[in-house]
Amino acid sequence: MAVTPGPAANNLPMAPMYSRVIPAGMATPQIHKWDKIELATRNLYSATSFASFFFSAGWSHLTNGQPNYGVNSEAFAKRLGAAAVRDSTQAFISNGPLAVWFHQDPRYFALGNHYSLAKRTWYSVTRAIITRNSTDGHSELNTSLILGQAAGTALNNLYYPQSNRNFHDNLASFGGSMGGAALSFALDEFTSDLLRVIRLKQLERFTH
Repeated sequence: MAVTPGPAANNLPMAPMYSRVIPAGMATPQIHKWDKIELATRNLYSATSFASFFFSAGWSHLTNGQPNYGVNSEAFAKRLGAAAVRDSTQAFISNGPLAVWFHQDPRYFALGNHYSLAKRTWYSVTRAIITRNSTDGHSELNTSLILGQAAGTALNNLYYPQSNRNFHDNLASFGGSMGGAALSFALDEFTSDLLRVIRLKQLERFTH
């Protein structure tokens, strides 16, 4: 598991300051309030973010879920725009201002493959509600993410269709956002393993 700098971390490689995911077995630079703002800004429109926008818009288009713009190509463009605004707003508020306010670390600290699949899965999905304090490293309720998702959901009412501006749809949207955050953390945990398997398969193909 990632550790903060100190005597035990002297021989460990240091993770980049603005890495959103801290791999297992790396020392972690202390993050301060302006670092959190910069990290949140840098990750607004990363490759991962764009993939999330398209996945979210595609899923709601496929299921004809909210925001209920319809199912034609124009509707998909509107869904994509709404997903970009919603996800960017939620991510920035959670990882920037609220992380600063509540003294919480917005980075994901991977457990790594020294732990069981079940433990890693449970750990990753529960990061949506549990995070670490950026001052002392202790675990605590992920207030910044929860409130950030709630704020983003409330702002949906500024641009979602009128039919979706009600308590039921807002609650469903908030639940979907929290579920999406949990899934995103699970992907953060296992992406390095997937890439390793792909590289090994490519190496085997070239050596046989």
